[in-house]
Amino acid sequence: MSASPQGHTHFEHYGEHTIVYEQGPTSWGAYVDDLPTCVAVGDTFEECERLIKEGLVIHLTGLLAQATARSGAAAAQR
Repeated sequence: MSASPQGHTHFEHYGEHTIVYEQGPTSWGAYVDDLPTCVAVGDTFEECERLIKEGLVIHLTGLLAQATARSGAAAAQR
């Protein structure tokens, strides 16, 4: 479901995360409030929205893979 931007900054709750969208002079930017390295920029709000959500899924998948690898390595050392 697309969010409807109102003004220059827009917040959207996506699962457990808050996505912050900011409108610049020629594009939109977004970041996930509690994952500051998860960012996206698009020419339109819709493009930015799609990119940040794709990026969030990739970011969280990577974090899960790291956690799984660490727990597997710890179990192997026991």
